Parts: sequence; C-alpha cells; structure tokens
Amino acid sequence: MNSARFGKDPEWQSEGDSDGSNTSLVEAKHVPIRRSRGKPKITEHESETDNTANQNAKTFFLPTMNEGTFIDHGCTLDPEGYPILPNGNTIFVRLPGESITNFGNVGFSKRTGSEYRSKGAWKLKRIYCLGVLSCDLPDCRWAGAPPTGRVDMSEWLERNSSCRGAHGTCPGNVVHIECKNTLIRVDEHVATSWAVLRHRGVHNHAWPEAKKPDQLSRETLKAEIAKNPKAGAFSLRIRKPNPSGDTYNSVLDIHPSLGNADRLRYYRKLMLKELNITPNHLGGSVGDHFITDMFKWVKRGLLIISSSYLEGDEHFTFQSEWMRKRLLARDIDHNVYSTGLVSDVTYRFFRNGYLLSTSMYCEELARWIPIQLTWIRGLSEKYYQVHFAVLFRQFLGPEFTTTERNILVCNIVDFSAAQREGFVAAYWEVFGICDKKIVLDKLQGCHEHYRAQVTRVKRNRHVVMADEESTFQNMCMDLIKEPAEGDASHEDKIDALRRRFPKAKRWLDWWTMADVEAMLFPSRRPKVEDTPEGQERPTKTTNAQESLHRLYYMLSEGKTCLMLGMIQLYSFIKVLEEDFDAVMRGISIEYGAARKGQTDIAQSLGWEKKRKRAPNPAKPIGDQKVRHTFVNDGRAPDTTDGLIPDLAKKKLGRPSGSVNIDRNPFSTYTSYRASDRAHLANRCWLAASLETLYALYSPLWHHGSSGTGTSLFTSLVKHFSARTTYELTQLGSIRGVLSKAQSSLFIQAQNRSPKSFVEGEFASADLFIELALDPKANPNRALKGLFEVEEKRILVCNVHPAATQQLTRLLYIINIRRETFDYNNIGHANVAELLRQWNSVGLHGVCGLQCKACVAAQEMRPREFERLGSEIGMCRTTDGLTQEYRYNEHSTLAFPNGEAPPHLYFFLDVATVTDPFEQQKFMATTDWPATIFMSGVRYTLFARGFWNGNHYWSKVLKGLGGMVGVWLHNDQENDGYARFVTPDPSKLGGPAPHTSWLMYSRGWTGSEREHVNEMMGTIRVIIHMRLVTHRLPVSRHCWEPSTTTYPFWKLRPPTAQPTSHSWKVN
Repeated sequence: MNSARFGKDPEWQSEGDSDGSNTSLVEAKHVPIRRSRGKPKITEHESETDNTANQNAKTFFLPTMNEGTFIDHGCTLDPEGYPILPNGNTIFVRLPGESITNFGNVGFSKRTGSEYRSKGAWKLKRIYCLGVLSCDLPDCRWAGAPPTGRVDMSEWLERNSSCRGAHGTCPGNVVHIECKNTLIRVDEHVATSWAVLRHRGVHNHAWPEAKKPDQLSRETLKAEIAKNPKAGAFSLRIRKPNPSGDTYNSVLDIHPSLGNADRLRYYRKLMLKELNITPNHLGGSVGDHFITDMFKWVKRGLLIISSSYLEGDEHFTFQSEWMRKRLLARDIDHNVYSTGLVSDVTYRFFRNGYLLSTSMYCEELARWIPIQLTWIRGLSEKYYQVHFAVLFRQFLGPEFTTTERNILVCNIVDFSAAQREGFVAAYWEVFGICDKKIVLDKLQGCHEHYRAQVTRVKRNRHVVMADEESTFQNMCMDLIKEPAEGDASHEDKIDALRRRFPKAKRWLDWWTMADVEAMLFPSRRPKVEDTPEGQERPTKTTNAQESLHRLYYMLSEGKTCLMLGMIQLYSFIKVLEEDFDAVMRGISIEYGAARKGQTDIAQSLGWEKKRKRAPNPAKPIGDQKVRHTFVNDGRAPDTTDGLIPDLAKKKLGRPSGSVNIDRNPFSTYTSYRASDRAHLANRCWLAASLETLYALYSPLWHHGSSGTGTSLFTSLVKHFSARTTYELTQLGSIRGVLSKAQSSLFIQAQNRSPKSFVEGEFASADLFIELALDPKANPNRALKGLFEVEEKRILVCNVHPAATQQLTRLLYIINIRRETFDYNNIGHANVAELLRQWNSVGLHGVCGLQCKACVAAQEMRPREFERLGSEIGMCRTTDGLTQEYRYNEHSTLAFPNGEAPPHLYFFLDVATVTDPFEQQKFMATTDWPATIFMSGVRYTLFARGFWNGNHYWSKVLKGLGGMVGVWLHNDQENDGYARFVTPDPSKLGGPAPHTSWLMYSRGWTGSEREHVNEMMGTIRVIIHMRLVTHRLPVSRHCWEPSTTTYPFWKLRPPTAQPTSHSWKVN
C-alpha cells in the first residue's frame, strides 16, 4: 500500500511519484456479473434539502486506476492507516491482494447504496452522512447518532426532545445537525479487486458516538480475549501495567463503545465461541520498582496527596482528580454531598500494611465510589488520624460554609476505638475543635454491626433463654429507633434490659459507654435544627464499604505489593471515571428492563426488598438440578451439530400483508401480547385476567403485608408494582416486565393445578382468578377482606322441617347463574333487581346439599325390582326422588362485620347450561349497571372480561394521557396495545355479548384514605427524585381528578367520593 501523503493532492505529484499500481494489473478473466441493485432512493423531501455534492452527478467519475492515497486534514485513522472517519478531499487506494479490514466502511451514521457500472466491471458504493444529534446547550458534551431508518426527523425530535447528556439531567433539547456538503464513493474493480475510496466536503459537526465496534476493533478485541480467556468483562476493562514496558492498556482503548459492560460481555461470549477455547488459569505479576515508576503514574493521574516514612506515621494517601471533584461536587440545587461518607479498613489487600478507604455514593452511577485511599502500616490511632486529617483539609476552602463543612465531614464507621479516636484527633488538628461531644456527633455508628452483635448474644443460652430470643432482640432494636412522643426514655429502656437479662450486664456496659452511645443511639445524639425531617442520617451502615471490599479482592488476589496494589486500585478508579464520563454523555453502560438504583413502588408501599436466598415461587415442581443427568453408554458423543456452520438468515424486511400497529401514545398503551412460540401460545386467559385485576390495583393491596411470601397473590402484586414503577418513571422496558411476569405467574398456576394449566394449551381465566384471590391458598394479610362478602343461607327441607339449618360463609367470588333468575321470576337482563333482592329480602333457590333425614329414610326403604325376564331383574331407578332430598335455600348477601370490601368480583357461571348457544345468549342478555349499590355503598364498574368459547379479552376503565374512559385490550390484536374506546365510563356497563366476569370498586373509607395518603407521601418523594435525576418534567407525573397521565394513578369515577383508585400525587 502506498504511504499516506498528508497535505498533498495527487494531481500535484511528479511523474516519478505517481502510483504504479496500474502496471501490476493483469488481464482479468471473465467473472459472473451481478445486476445493479440501484442507488438508494431519495424521498421528495430529502431531494429538496439535498446538498450540492449529492445533486451533482459529475462529482465523481469512474477511476482511472492511477489514483493514489491522500489523507486530508480532520480524518481519524484506524491502526491500519485507513480513514475510518474520512474528511475533506481524502482518497484511499486499496491495491489488489491487500487486506484492509475496514475498507468501504465508515464510523459515523450513514445511508448507503450500491450499483454496478460498465456492464458489471465496476462496483460502486455511495455513502451519505446523516449528521449528528446534538444538544442546543453549548456546554453539553452529548453527541448522538441519528436514526438510520426512513423517519421524519421533525416528528422524531418531538418524541425524543430531551437531551441524554449529563446522565439525563441536561435541561437542553436535542437538535439534528445535518451534513449536506459531503459525499463518499467507493469504486471497486470486480476482476482485480483494486478499489478506491474518495471523499468530498467537510463535516461541519462533531463525530457521533459509535454504538458498536468496527470490524478491525472486533478482531483486536478477539486477540486480547485469546491472550487471557479467563478474564471477564470487568477484568478486560481494567487497565493492566506491563512489566516489560511503559504500556498501560485496556480494551477501552480498542474502541469507545466497549465501555458498555453488557456489550463487552456479548462480544466476549461471541468470540470465545469462535475461538473454541476454554479459559485457563493464566496471570502475571509485576515487581515493586517503586520510586522510578511512581513519577510515571503521577503523570497518568495517580496523585499521592500525602505520604510519610516516619515511624508510627507511615502512609501513602492517593487520590485522582476525578475523585476529588466528586467529593467536592454540588448537586443541581447547589447543595453539597449529604448522604454521608463511609470509612473502613481492608485487611488483606496489601502484603505489608492495610488499605484504609473512604467512599461516597455517586447518584449518576447509582453506586458507591472510593474518594480517598490510604496505605497504612498499622492500625493505631495515629494512622486513622492522618487519613482523616488529609480528608478534612479538602473542606477548608472558602467556597464551603461552616454548615456545609459539618455536613461533609460526617462519617459512618464501625466501633473501632482507634478509628473513633483518630477521627476526633484529626478534627481537632484541622478545625481546632477539641470538644469530644461535638466531634462524636459527626460520627454515625454502624447499625448492621450492632444487629450482628444482638444476634450473636441472643443465641448464647447462658445469657438469653430460647423462649426470650425475640423479646431480647426487640428490646435491643428499640434502642436504635428514632424516639417518638410518648416513648420511654433511653435510660428506662436500658434499665428494663438490665432487669430482664441480668447476665447481659457486661455486654450492655460496653454499648452504653458514653462514646459508643453518642455514635449509635438516636436518643443520645443532639438533633440538628436545620436538618429536614427524615434526612438526618441517610446512611446508617457500612454495608456499602463492605461491598467494596469484595470488589477490591476481585481486582487482586490479595497480599500484593504496594506499587501493584495502587495501580490496580487506580485502574478500578479509571473504569469508574470512564463510566461516569459515558453516563454524562448519555451513553448507556448497562442493559436491562430494570435500571440500577431504581426503587420499586412495592418497597415504597411498605413491602420488603426481595431477599437474596428467598425461594423462587415460579420454579416448576420437580425441577431439581441433578449433576449427572444422562447415563454414559460408552459411545463417543455426536458432534455433527458442531461441524455444521450456523448460516445467518437474511432479514427479509416486513412480511407482505402484515397489519399496521396503532402505537399512538394518546390513544393506546402497552400491555400483554400473544406470543408466536408454541409453548407460550394460547395465553389470552392470563392476559385478560391480569389486565382486569390491574385495573383494581391500589396501595391497599400492600396494606398489612411485608411482601416476603411466595403465594400467587403476592407474586401478582409484585408484578403490578413493577408495572406501576415503569409507568411512573418510564425507565426500562415494559415489554420485558410483562413477558417475564406472564411466564412466572403461569408456572405458579401450573404448580397449583398441573392438569389445568399446560404449556401451549388453552386454560380457564376464572380458574386462574380463583387461585389468585383465594384467601386460604394465599396467606397474605393484604388479601383478607379485599374481595370478601358474607352470604347467609337458610336451608329448609319440605319433608323434615326440623332439619332446617342456618349457615354463614365468606365468598370472594359472587356466582351469577341463570337458574337464580328463573327461580325468583326475574328477567335475565335485570341484574340490578337481582342484586337488590339478594342484598335485601334475599333470593330463593335449591341448594346442592341434601337432607340427611331424607337420605337415611331412603336407605331403609326396600328396593323394588322390575322383572325383565325369567332370570334377570333390574332395580327401579330413583333419579326422580333425588330432587326431593335437596334443601330449599334462602340466600342473603351482606358485608362481614358491616365493613364493605374494596372490590366485588362477579362471575357468570354457565357450567350448568350445556348448550353453547344458550350459554352465549345468557351472557349477552345480562344488563350490568355501571354503578350499583350494595348495603348503601356505591360501587363503580372498573373491569369487564369476555369469553366467546375459545378466546378471552377485556375492557377496563382507566385514565391515560388526560383521556379518561373505556379501553379495550385483546392480546391477539394490535400487537397487544390496548386501545381507547369511548370517553364515557358508563359505556362499560349495559348488556354486552360474551360477558364472562365483572369487577367493581367502591370509594375509600377514612382509615383507608389516611393510609393511602401516607403511602403517596413516600412515593411522591421517590418519584420526584427519579424525575429530577433523569430530568423529566414533574408535571408529567402529577394526577388531577379531571386528567390522569399514567394508568397507575387511577381515575376518579363520577361519584361524590373517590374510589380505591383515586391515587393522587402532587
């Protein structure tokens, strides 16, 4: 290949300097000719705004094959010298037989078109730059790639107007900078493979961030993975020193898109498969050439901000510039960091000495990051004093007030006496305050260490008896709770503990020392008047620092030398810095539906976070892992599949005849959709059930429960809370949330009734709802009383009046049968009258129970035989007498203890109607009011399920995007998107064909409204924080009675009192 001649145009070269590639060409043999695929079609709008280079067909001619390579200014070259980002009048020639990996490709967003000229002798490829997406604020660093599809940019910018820079907190708007004056053409001689890339024009914009690595970067990454197959994505990103040279490389230097950890894992997995190798235990080490190497690392950013070789004071404190900026940074409200610093010692990281680190929480990365690292030789008070003194001196700048300084110095520590005394001595040394009581107020003792000690002591049978474990634990944990008005004093609680557990005296004496009490117990700490309520000590444990210990040991095997240990820690800091830089430029550093640091609404409503070792309720029964599943038959394994190459299928585009999908954000919303996979097919029953139940979901479904159970109802509520979390924050993937929940809930239902729920086969929606709402099968306190009504029955036998029975039972399903209408002379359409009589004077009917006295009399009666022949006799049938044994029933509906349930669930039971036509006729005839009254309580119809014999769908009442009304959801239509039907809520009532079940809701009581308001206060804070973090307008998530933005903030029906779905967040 000719060397690139910078700053020279080929036409200015002398004859002797001309490219001689044409002399090396040989006559080409005849090769098959591919017909032209045509130039890329340009729309009418694009043709009007197209640049001069694109309009002028004479910009490029067929090459003469005398061209030479010329690299103009503004180009970016790859390691092979190819302009991956060409600019200006760049020309690049590829000679026959020369291998240029990225030839013909560029690193920016583009559209391409190809054709053949001169009867197939030349292959032409045109590349059009699409420009860049940028922020209208000059200080924002975000530069995104425009969409490559045929989209209207004005409409696309309206939907995606928020800038993604600064971790989504940038207040700017996205603008599209077009690139109108550039054109690239690649000409390849088919017979000889001689090719040339020519570029015209100058790109008047920044280069957009690449979403994936180019081909040469992939091969380079593959070579790096081959060197150390054992290294994972985390290790590959860590920069590693080379003992034989001055290199300090990482895969991040190969291509910036590899900063996304999930993308790097994907390519690593793909390349390990291509290499067909197994990771080995490889590794290396580096010597401790300390002094000579330290100057090099200082230039790279490893700053030693304090050091000493004096006896008793040996330490090296290092910190990067990024760590210092994070520590002293202010938030969007210009407030200093107030979550609290965490300090602790990592004992086995260094071979000689210990690692003392202080960390803070980074909102942008949603994780804890170290902000000061110190190597100390010992663990005495003096070493801690040096570390904290270096930390405190950074807060002496004039930009910090005394109040802000007092907030910054707050630390969460364990109960080491040396650490505590070192903190006090450092505070005295830097700020000149020696009042120990004032200084200890800046320290917060770790609650987790205290809980662990309580657990250890309560299991000591010499101190606490087995039957008093819970009492001892509750009394000890009460000491670290915030004191409330009317509570016993701290001294009274301690006295009660001493009297109840006298053998724990020495243990209590240690925890009640003045210094320990001042750090740990809230009642012994002075209250700060200026601190808002609930924000005094956001962090009260050192768990974050303990988690960082694990990461440190992932970086190193431990017991490493000082130099290598500092380099490994600095490499970790650089990864965090690069992640932070990527996040601030709007580049994702991880995939997934659930975002890191996002709080689920279920936790806001009082449910506990899922425990690490909690049982999986969606695990199929009998699915146990067995090590040796298959028996070895002595024959070699069949490797035929491994020899057959995987042929990539071409994407044929949109199938012909495919139906358009309505995704209008104002008239549709995403819901459950049918799957084309065989084992996921026929799940319309699950989609309709979940959609109707979700229409009733409210904070009351969490009340009284911790959320740690494994029942079907608990899993159902967890799914609803996850769906609600997305609807409030719009973060993550709602499709992933919905599909994952459907699979999980199906497995749980299958475990409960294996023969009723089979993969890929049709099932019953009413059976699933029955399993999910059954209080006996779901021991969740939140479910108790949610749907239950009381039925009082009087059973009378006409033959034996003395056998009359009066029974009472709780129902969570109100069955409506056709014979109930017929027996009480009520028309099938008059549902309102049926419910009125049932709730007042009662309904008459025939019960399925039989009178025991009649049955006993029948058994004593001799059987009569009917002679059929000389030797054969048959017992006379008694089917006609069976009806006489059944009780006559008088049924009345009421509320248990006079308390109306929040919801009513009506099911049209047509099992006794054998004719399918008669079933559908009865279901279509019933006229269901939009509003009913039960015992004087008003209920509003919120959900209606339909069944036509082989398919389920539903309609619900909800609000979305300011539109309140009835929505239709059918998982087999419109790709699962629910569609707006009518703004009139009353249209959900009335007669409708295929009606199968209905769900009503009432207004809240005073206590329920108080509980919901309390939960709303908690959610309001969390949602506001998420909106501020992602720079979303807060008004998008506010709820008003007339309009509602998301389905989670339910609508208020046209009643005087709010329903159980009138959630309001201001």
